[in-house]
Amino acid sequence: MKIPYRPIFLFLIFAIASANADTLYYEGTGYWNVSSHWWSDSSGTPAGKAPTEDTDVVISGVTLSGTINTGGVNIKSLTFDGTQSFGNTQDINFHDGFTIGGDFNYISSGNGNMMGIVGAGNSFNIEGKLTIDASNNKKAWLAFFKQMNTDSRIGTLTIKNGLEIIGGSGETAALTLNVKNTFVTGKVKLANANSILNLTRSMKIEGTFTNNFTCDGIDGTGKITIGATSYGVGGAIPTVIQNIIFNNSTNSSFKGISKGQYNDPAANISADSELNIEMNAASSNAVQTLRLEKGSYDTVADNITVKNGMLNLYGDTSFKTLTLSGGYFSAAAVNDPGDAPEIGTVSFESGMWSGGAIVIDIHADSAEADKIQFSGKLDKAENADINLQFNFDPQGMAELVDMGISSFKDLITYEEGSGIEGTVISGVSDNFAFEAVFGATGMDVSFTQVPEPSEFAFAFGAAALLFALRARWQSRR
Repeated sequence: MKIPYRPIFLFLIFAIASANADTLYYEGTGYWNVSSHWWSDSSGTPAGKAPTEDTDVVISGVTLSGTINTGGVNIKSLTFDGTQSFGNTQDINFHDGFTIGGDFNYISSGNGNMMGIVGAGNSFNIEGKLTIDASNNKKAWLAFFKQMNTDSRIGTLTIKNGLEIIGGSGETAALTLNVKNTFVTGKVKLANANSILNLTRSMKIEGTFTNNFTCDGIDGTGKITIGATSYGVGGAIPTVIQNIIFNNSTNSSFKGISKGQYNDPAANISADSELNIEMNAASSNAVQTLRLEKGSYDTVADNITVKNGMLNLYGDTSFKTLTLSGGYFSAAAVNDPGDAPEIGTVSFESGMWSGGAIVIDIHADSAEADKIQFSGKLDKAENADINLQFNFDPQGMAELVDMGISSFKDLITYEEGSGIEGTVISGVSDNFAFEAVFGATGMDVSFTQVPEPSEFAFAFGAAALLFALRARWQSRR
C-alpha cells in the first residue's frame, strides 16, 4: 500500500512556517539588529533574539528615545499601535535597506510629533499596505525625511498594496516624503479633509530637487502638498519639482487642496517650484478625475501631460501647459454632478496636441458645454493624429437641432497665431455627424442628425415600391 506522503509533507511545511513566525516588541531604544533590545511580549520579557523576515514587529507602550539605528532589516510587518510616545521628533535610521514583507501600520498616541524614517539614498520596501491612521483623534505624522543640512532624500520607497491616510475628526494624519522615487501599487486613499499627502518636504538648501510619485490612482478628499522645511543652511530657497505619475488600471477620483502647504510657509520654496501631473494609465479605459482647490500657492498644479487613459481635470486656478500625446483629456466640473452631464471649464497658459482626443461634454437640456481655454497658443504637432469626442444625450440633442440649435461656439479657445488654426475634425457621435473647425482664436462645432438605419431602409423600400409601380404602369400603356 502506498503511503499518502503528500498531505503529511504539506502539513509539515505549514507547521514549520507557523513555528518560525513570531512577534517581537521593541524596547524603545538601541540598535534593531541587537537581540537585547527585543521583548517577546509588551510587558518586557526578554526575547533573546532580533527580528527576522518572519517577525511581526510591534511598537507598543514604550517611550522611544535616542538614536535608533538599523542595519539591513527584513521583517514581516511593522505596527505602531498608538500607545508609544516620544519627543517632538523621533528618527529611525536605516543604513542598508529596509523591507517589510507585509503591512506597515502607524497609529499615534498623541505623545510625539513627527516619526521620521531616515535613510539617505537607500531603499525602503513595503510589500503590503501602508496606513497612517488618526481616527483615534491623535495626530499621526509619519515622515520619510530628516532635517539635515544636506540632500537627505531616500532613494526609493516602494509600497506594494496601496496607501491609506485616515485623518481624525479634529486631528491630521500625514505622510511626508522626501524621496527621489516613490512607487505605490494599488490606490492612494485620502479619507477626509484632515488626510494629508505631503509629497515633498525638501531641505532649505540651494538647488533644484526633482521627485517622482507614481501610483495606481488617488481617491477621496484631503490635501496634496509640497514645500520645504524651515530647517537648512543660510536661509537658502530650494526649487522643488514634484511629478505625480498616474498609471491607473481602474477609475479614481480625488477632490481637495493641491499644492497647498502642510505646516510650512509657501515662501520656503522658490517661485519656480512645480507640481506636475502625468496620466499614463495601464488601461486605456481608466479615468483619473482631479478636482483641485487652491491652497497656499498661486496655482493648484503646473504642467499637465496625458499619454494614455483619461484625465478629467478641474482646477481653481489656471495650469501652465497641457501636453496631449495620447489617451483622452476632459474638463471636470467643480463638484461631482452624479448622473447629470459633467460640464466644466479648465484653463491653461499654452498647449501642445500631438495625439489622443479631447472629450467635450454637452448638456442638451441647457445647451451648455465644456470649455477648454488657453490664454496663449495651442499648437498641433506635424502629422498629428488627433481627434474629438462629444458626450451628450441623443434625444436632447435631437430636440436642440429641431429648435435650430445645432452649433456651439468657442468650446476651445486660444491665442491668435496658434498652430491648431485651420484644422478641421469631423466624425459621428451617437448618430450625429459633427464638424469641428478651428478658427483664428477658437473652435466651433456643428451637428447634423444622421438618419437611423431603419429610416434608410424605409426610404429605400418606399423608393423601390414607387419604381416598381411606375414600371408596371408604363408596361400597361
